[in-house]
Amino acid sequence: MKKLFTILAIILCIFTVSAQSFISTQPHSGRINASAVSNDALFTAGDDGFVIKWTYDGTGERYQVSDLEVKMIAVSPNGNDIAIYETDGYSINRISVWNWKSKTRKFNPKRLSDTITSLAYSEKGTFIIVGTSSVSGAVFINATSGSLMNKQSSPATMVTLACTSATEKSSFMYTQLGDIVYTNLQTGANKQTVTVDSNLSQPLLFHNDIFFAGVKDNYIYIYHAVTGDQLARIPAKKPILASSREDTNLYYVEENGRNYSLKVIETDGVHVFSTPVQISTFSIDQRPSLLNVLKAQDFVYGICSDGSVHMMSCESQTGTVAMTPVSRQVFSKINDIASRNDLFYFLTDDSVFTSGFDDQTVQYVTQNNGSGNIIPVDEGVILWTQYTTKQIILKSAASTKMIYKPTGVIQSIHYVSASDSNNQENAILIVEGNSTVKLISLDSCETTTLYTGSGVQDALLTSDRDLYVAKTSATNPPTALVHVDVVTKETVSLPVNGSVMYSLSASSGNNTIYGVNIITGNTVKTDIFSFNTSSKTYRTLMYWSDEDTSAFTYYFNGKIVTNIGHTQLRSRNASSSTEIQYNRVSALPVKVCANSDYLLSLNKDGSISWFSTTNNRHFKDAFLSIDNSTWIEN
Repeated sequence: MKKLFTILAIILCIFTVSAQSFISTQPHSGRINASAVSNDALFTAGDDGFVIKWTYDGTGERYQVSDLEVKMIAVSPNGNDIAIYETDGYSINRISVWNWKSKTRKFNPKRLSDTITSLAYSEKGTFIIVGTSSVSGAVFINATSGSLMNKQSSPATMVTLACTSATEKSSFMYTQLGDIVYTNLQTGANKQTVTVDSNLSQPLLFHNDIFFAGVKDNYIYIYHAVTGDQLARIPAKKPILASSREDTNLYYVEENGRNYSLKVIETDGVHVFSTPVQISTFSIDQRPSLLNVLKAQDFVYGICSDGSVHMMSCESQTGTVAMTPVSRQVFSKINDIASRNDLFYFLTDDSVFTSGFDDQTVQYVTQNNGSGNIIPVDEGVILWTQYTTKQIILKSAASTKMIYKPTGVIQSIHYVSASDSNNQENAILIVEGNSTVKLISLDSCETTTLYTGSGVQDALLTSDRDLYVAKTSATNPPTALVHVDVVTKETVSLPVNGSVMYSLSASSGNNTIYGVNIITGNTVKTDIFSFNTSSKTYRTLMYWSDEDTSAFTYYFNGKIVTNIGHTQLRSRNASSSTEIQYNRVSALPVKVCANSDYLLSLNKDGSISWFSTTNNRHFKDAFLSIDNSTWIEN
């Protein structure tokens, strides 16, 4: 690295490097879990599913690689390919490899049954070593094809650090049991095993693999990597190790009151000098927690709990110095979107506003009370928050009215217009607590319970007496879709095969409903389906050959739009087999809405993508400025 990250004078400049990524100083929205240094950049990945490549001009190229949390990242020696570990924290553990230049996945994700404990490329980038919590040991994956490789005859188990020699003929592995295992990767035989302390965190090699270090109980342990001899045991307060394999000395950071100290443990290639040398004391703006530290040549990078990245020189400095921010907030996040009467509504943390395609400014509507979702109605806007018991509010510029205080979490809300349902007044249909469907008048706030059961996911009222309830088939009645006559209370199980249905939408005439159906059995798939309410016929429109619990459906102008497959928006003509895919931007789509001219996509990072409803043309992508006053377009 030749120079510091340059902090640009104008940080609000956002532009596109390619059709699929954004460049900005915007940090991660949430915790950073992983980071790695390549020859020309720093890569970070986090809970938001994004990978950001921070280059030396002070900006980051951002791209969302997963709708799950990214827990680990490794960069190929070619500097372009990256391997990621994505997980839901429970049953999904996947390894994906991406070509960063083209923003394409090189092969289908490898799903493993065990939690992953380490991730690393071999020295030439030929394969990837994946440590797991299983006694079956590490997994070797061909970095080009994704095929599994057999590299060990006696696998090391619970590996937390793995690397290879420059020739890739041998490997080094450290296990949680305290074993350092050297393996001949040509024969698969173990060459040598030495024992050091077990359960060391932050294990690493330094001084060209002569020394091995780790942390345990506020001590830094250093060993000779070949003999296993302990060379030093140095007390340190919550230390974070920062050195690379090439560093002669061991750099680390420890807490120093409200600040941090950067220190170095020096070596001469044989001995370790156990008295650390303090290089500097430093602070971090806004004082976020420091999660990780990386050293790249003469600079140290701080990875923080709020998603931010900072940096400083490794040169000795007196007094307390401030780390230089690499990441800076440049736009506000839009949390929800909706359309009504050809107007588009946008919800941020503190306000509701409208804006059109040609508008460079936004028009303030009303204040947000901290809600996460919005539904525009004739009377104003309904503010609510999915998966919480937060009160449902009807808000206009002049008044605020509480419509309902849930006792169970709200799964879904649909606006029921009096003209559409032949009811006498406008209302909302809510699914509360996975068990109750209620109709609530916006005028009188009178509440009517229309259905009670278990496993309820969503519901639609298509007339003044026809209610369709999407649920899990594991509950009674044992079907995923039921029809309820809200007048007679008769409930009928509908002839569909599925394990769980959700995200219901209806055609303009209400004679067909659409939704998402997860089907399990010998195989698992997710359908985007249509169900004709007159003929009681089910039809698969699109499907994904895996479980997709985040898919949605949206009906407009005879089309069904969905994000099924975790990649991009897809649209299907409801009456034919015509299907198109919309251009994807940096972030994955999470919701859409439309008027007569434009289809809008709300993306995971809070950006908005604009598409034509007639020819599907991708017009632009935009963020809301940090002061909520103007749009920033790419």
